[in-house]
Amino acid sequence: MAELVATVSGADVKVWRPDAQRAECVASTALECEVSALQWSPTNGALACGGFDGRAHLLKPSGELLGVIPQAPEDVADVTSGAINALAFSKGSRYLATGGADAEVVIWDLKRKSKLKTLSGHVDEVNAVTYSPGDQHVASGSSSGAVLLHSPVSGLAVGEMRVSDVPGDRGITSLHYSPHRRQMLASSSMDGCVQLWDTGIRRLGQSIPAAAANAPCYQASFSPTSSGLIAAACGDGRVTLLDVNAPGARSEERRVGKECRSRW
Repeated sequence: MAELVATVSGADVKVWRPDAQRAECVASTALECEVSALQWSPTNGALACGGFDGRAHLLKPSGELLGVIPQAPEDVADVTSGAINALAFSKGSRYLATGGADAEVVIWDLKRKSKLKTLSGHVDEVNAVTYSPGDQHVASGSSSGAVLLHSPVSGLAVGEMRVSDVPGDRGITSLHYSPHRRQMLASSSMDGCVQLWDTGIRRLGQSIPAAAANAPCYQASFSPTSSGLIAAACGDGRVTLLDVNAPGARSEERRVGKECRSRW
């Protein structure tokens, strides 16, 4: 499927087809609630929208509604108590993981349109969630600075990692596994740093400053083609390129606006 870009403003979700000259809006959908998170499936066949209503709204690239999970108002026991802040599809798009304000991660079976498992252990709201390559783990990061690894099969926590035990604003804002090193996980945090985790030994490898003083780092993403290259989108309006294989790690900065997020 052609490359597509999704954007949201309030409850209005738009799908764009970019080219070298401009971006064409190919779909526009107004949902029943404001949206706090977006995530394409691995093949761009579906767009998951995390709502402030605690439900995941699934759209086709055409903007047509595929469904809402949980499906009906009577499924109120399954509704997340608070906004969904993060979404992640499994490799085959059968399952969708969501994390939100209730400090839990939920795995949904999209074929059966039902809750499969609830992953517990966080003590603060979950802002980031992702599947590991091969779907062995679900990684999630919270406002407390904790990164948890769960087995999606058993639902049990198999690892916990923390940015620091020292109090401070080190909340996790994004997570992204390296496509080149299966056990390397990058996170960004509110203290303006990018962390590199070795999920094999459950340990923080590096913490690299990416933003100017007092500015948060909102997103960190590995390059799909260049091993060790990370784009970090920061609240100071810069995208910082980090080469984690080089001494000092930072390589280049580009100013793009007041606040930003990035994804290769």
